[in-house]
Amino acid sequence: MGSRKSIPLFDAYEVKYPGVSLHTIGPYLGKLRPAHARQLISQYTAKGDTIWDPFCGSGSVLLEAQLQLRQTIGGDVNPYASLLSRAKLHAPSSLITCLRKLGEARDAVRALREPDVSVVPDWVRDFFHEKTLVETIALNEHLEAARDYFLRGCLIGILHHQRPGYLSFPASNFAPYLRNRRFPRADFPEAYKYKDPFVLLEAKARRALRFPPPDQRSRFRLFQRSALHTYVRRSSVDAVISSPPYMKNLDYARDNRLRLWFLGVEDYRHVRQDEMSSGHRFLQEMGIVFQSVSRALRPGGVCIFVLGKIGTKDRERNLSEDLLNEIDEASFGLRLEDYVETTARRRAASSGARGEPRNETTLVLRKQ
Repeated sequence: MGSRKSIPLFDAYEVKYPGVSLHTIGPYLGKLRPAHARQLISQYTAKGDTIWDPFCGSGSVLLEAQLQLRQTIGGDVNPYASLLSRAKLHAPSSLITCLRKLGEARDAVRALREPDVSVVPDWVRDFFHEKTLVETIALNEHLEAARDYFLRGCLIGILHHQRPGYLSFPASNFAPYLRNRRFPRADFPEAYKYKDPFVLLEAKARRALRFPPPDQRSRFRLFQRSALHTYVRRSSVDAVISSPPYMKNLDYARDNRLRLWFLGVEDYRHVRQDEMSSGHRFLQEMGIVFQSVSRALRPGGVCIFVLGKIGTKDRERNLSEDLLNEIDEASFGLRLEDYVETTARRRAASSGARGEPRNETTLVLRKQ
């Protein structure tokens, strides 16, 4: 497998460059930091290369690759992840164009008959003022029909939070739980009033386009499909750059259940059953992914996986070590080139405090 080494990978300072503000379209647990993705792409690929991210999540790698004029292939089984990625890749380069489309959407929605929210599940209705919910559902349906991925991604991104710029009653940001005990209606009546989704969506779009992306961007393909069932043509990829899911540490379906409902998923467990498994099955399934990666990579291409540790501080497992052992046992024609240890600040979930620094390992494997 070759020798391991630890090298400095990226500067923690986030540079303000065209397109970077698109990473704020919507919250997503455990996403790869844009600076990390940008450095990996710059260091290991060249302009015009094709990069495949089989676990694209909210599209950090895809967007950074597009901004650096690499061709991209992405995939994720979660509809919310797919929408965020499409929103970033379809983002307009002009705020004026975006605001014109939003104005057209406002006129179209207000000319339509209001949707019947009596059929909306109670748990969804609990998050919103009724008028806010009616207008949000109508706007979401219009943007879906218009295939306006950018504005729809921005809308789904502001569904719930405790801040005034979001559509819900006070709620947590990443996982939808009402915070009515922390913000009692009697003490915070302004937090439970009607919120205009058109006004809040415009503010969100302005924030996301604070640093508009350039007009010249690369081609991309995006699959809403599990990495276990994604076909990529043999020897068609120069690099695979991805961050596989953190197994039991994150529950991407459950923690996005409100956003998934607005995307047509009545029961988030239908998404969960198609996600990667945990424990030993995760390693078995990653073996299937490695087979696909090895097949898709051109000779000399690189496979880069960013992985963390799981479990508690007392009983941690290093996913990188587990995967290297899996590679040793089965020959995929991949040789270890770099073994980079970094400390990153990601959003954790059920294990550990949210946002606490976590050790990550970046595996760089070279196709023979």
